[in-house]
Amino acid sequence: MASQHSSIITPRLELRAFAPMEAEIFAALLNDHRVTRWMPTAPKGFTVQFAQKLIEQSINEFDSNIAINLAILRQTDRSIIGEITLDLRTFELGFWLGAAFWGHGYGSEAVRAVTRMAREKYPFAVIRASVHRGNLASARLLENCGFHFAGLCWRASTSGRIPWLDYRGFQG
Repeated sequence: MASQHSSIITPRLELRAFAPMEAEIFAALLNDHRVTRWMPTAPKGFTVQFAQKLIEQSINEFDSNIAINLAILRQTDRSIIGEITLDLRTFELGFWLGAAFWGHGYGSEAVRAVTRMAREKYPFAVIRASVHRGNLASARLLENCGFHFAGLCWRASTSGRIPWLDYRGFQG
């Protein structure tokens, strides 16, 4: 059963839960190596069936108060352009955008909105995020959204353990 939780609205975006029927769009956005090369455990080739499982998992995680996984929609045409997540156990933030939507400020807008929501709802949490060390655009995005570089962390990936840049968003 799909979660009935409210959306987060920003000047250009709506952040809301994925619907099961959006698996095809989700898979299409993630069938792009330019996007998935920055994801540590991304499979080679996202199928619609795999996307359906991820959407189902995100609904279950929300219902269990484990994580908030939101589709990022552009308000002008209601297009899904990416995803943003917040793990409620670790307060780790994650996000990705389809490559066609890079460079327009959508990622920053989504990160600021979810960070603001988290700070209101969980005022003592320190939000963290980590990015692949080669993903300098996402590192700059986090810094522009008030996150501070905290050091390197190691993550498992499909090619072994690799260093990632670790960031913290301090409450203020």
